[in-house]
Amino acid sequence: YTIGVKDVKLVVRPYKTRSAFTNLAGSPPTIYLNEYLIDDEKILEYLVLRELIHISLHMYPPTR
Repeated sequence: YTIGVKDVKLVVRPYKTRSAFTNLAGSPPTIYLNEYLIDDEKILEYLVLRELIHISLHMYPPTR
């Protein structure tokens, strides 16, 4: 399965209260990850996938 998102920047920093978030205003979109949560591969996979889905939905909003 592919999401169809290309050219994404990934930044890892320490955050006190955030796990991950995406800045959609930039080009390319940027995913920010909390460095304290990337030790576990499953958590890292979940966070990146979740943010890629956010980007995909923003790029191609659902039509009614």
